[in-house]
Amino acid sequence: MPAETKIKKKIFVRILAPKMFQEQLIGETPVIEARMLLGRKMTVNMMSLTNDPRDQNTQIKLDITTLKGADAVGTEVLGCTLLPAFVRRLVRKEKRRVDDCFTVKTSDNKTVIIKPFLLTINIVTNSILTSLRKKARDLVKNEALTLGYEALMTEILSHKLQDKIRKELNKVYPLKQCEIRDFQLFVETKKRAEEPEKEVVANAEASN
Repeated sequence: MPAETKIKKKIFVRILAPKMFQEQLIGETPVIEARMLLGRKMTVNMMSLTNDPRDQNTQIKLDITTLKGADAVGTEVLGCTLLPAFVRRLVRKEKRRVDDCFTVKTSDNKTVIIKPFLLTINIVTNSILTSLRKKARDLVKNEALTLGYEALMTEILSHKLQDKIRKELNKVYPLKQCEIRDFQLFVETKKRAEEPEKEVVANAEASN
């Protein structure tokens, strides 16, 4: 008779936030071994990490990168995105919207995809919109060259970079809003055909 196949029992593995969020508990997810989560991605609302209602319109994308013992894993920030519904609420007919998308290199040679979102206080000419877009792009690229990836990410999540940009762009034309709509670390990945990438869904109730 064939030997009985042992079925491994799943355990609940704790998922911890990045250091910039004090490695607090995000939630738990069931797996056979903690190492099976390495390389997986997950998305959380920033307010759940900061307990600040002002962050409820930002989604943080995390990459599970490190083992923290047999029953816990650590994460790193891959990027952040403003909720589309929030952006739509900001736009009004009497204002002009400026969108852009470009890549920058940080001082530690990381490639980051940046999508600024600007909103003028009134309807303006296309030439002014072009000037705003170009100046915003130059400001972000220059800032990135002086900062490492984590420092740039911190500047964006704390809204310090957006405030710097707005102050300079107001010299061209006053803005109603200056945001980074999307910020993503560019990572080249080689997906294995037999194992498509999965996104982790953690039980957030465990962190309460």
